Amino acid sequence: MKNSLILLEKVFARYDKIIVLKNIDLEVFNGLIVVVGPNGSGKSTLFKIIAGLLKPIAGRVRVLNFDPFVEIDKVSKNIFYLPEKDVIPYNAYVDDVIDSLREIHDPGLVDQYIDLFELSKHMSKKVGELSQGFRRRLHLVEALSSNRKIILLDEPFRGLDTSSRTLASEAINYASRRDNCILVSSHIISRLDPNRVVVLEDGTIKYNGRIEDLKPEGCIILERGDEQIKVCGDELRNTDLSNYRIKTVIC
Repeated sequence: MKNSLILLEKVFARYDKIIVLKNIDLEVFNGLIVVVGPNGSGKSTLFKIIAGLLKPIAGRVRVLNFDPFVEIDKVSKNIFYLPEKDVIPYNAYVDDVIDSLREIHDPGLVDQYIDLFELSKHMSKKVGELSQGFRRRLHLVEALSSNRKIILLDEPFRGLDTSSRTLASEAINYASRRDNCILVSSHIISRLDPNRVVVLEDGTIKYNGRIEDLKPEGCIILERGDEQIKVCGDELRNTDLSNYRIKTVIC
């Protein structure tokens, strides 16, 4: 049986006194896995735990069969974590950032993503002079060209317009066909083609499986105020969960 790349068993996590993840069981193999859920559902916390940046208060975590909080070096060299917020310094020049990426990653792969995200015409600018969407494109070049065994993308579509989002989705789909695992957290799946979907709400996993298995009778019931809607199967791809509560999942 193939070993899992990520394994979480009975994981609990908190910020201050608030429990933000509750009894999480999750096993991840190769491919593209999308974690969806409303704001505050625990998506970023889950990613920080996998990246070894936040230690849970209970439970077992294994990444590439290592403990990410003990065998840090063995995990960190095989994982890339792209947080929701910008991390590339605003005063850096884009061409200097790209040169650095070519030195540490496959230069051909870097150039491939530069062309895909149409960054060539912005090379002489400082990162802070880029629009939010182009800054996010630059971060995605860094993440996807890293070719790490595990790539974590926390809200990678933040600030992207429709065309940029399409480009990013195609790039992520393409990158996930390599022998690796890409986890994406998002409010909406859109054009992504994931192997599995994990639905988080209020710190718990409401659903973990294929989109296809959510239809015809499998549905997610969403609530916002007095409004209630039912989302089944592929409808989940185009439903923005950010301002809804997930009442239940019927499978």
